[in-house]
Amino acid sequence: MKRKLSLFFWVLFLSISVYGQKRQPVDEVASIQQTSDWQAHYWKKHKTFKALGWTFSMVGVASVGGAYCLALSGLEAPYSKSRNVGSAALLIGGGCLILASIPMFCLGYSNKRKARSISLQGQNLSSPLPDGSVSFRPGVSLCMTF
Repeated sequence: MKRKLSLFFWVLFLSISVYGQKRQPVDEVASIQQTSDWQAHYWKKHKTFKALGWTFSMVGVASVGGAYCLALSGLEAPYSKSRNVGSAALLIGGGCLILASIPMFCLGYSNKRKARSISLQGQNLSSPLPDGSVSFRPGVSLCMTF
């Protein structure tokens, strides 16, 4: 069993390192690509804030629901004061989480708007020549990022 487990981890480690490498052309001249995603950090922030907003709202709704159930069960039978204080704290904490989710959604939306853009860029376009060299020509590109 130990041998199978170590073989599994070796295959996993080697496959991760193989997929992590970048291919370089063997017979061709490697051209430098100057394409970069300027808005990648805005998309990352958008996804992070969106996930935080949904997490805060769902945890808040669950805690408010739990506090409501505790309050209803407290009406049927008399419970201690600490249980009532705990359900009130759970209700207040859930309400605060629901309110905290609203700015997260707003920040996610504003980063999504920043990530969308239309820009005009100037770059050097590379084209291979028949003798094996590379020719660079100036070019203008219209970038629409969604």
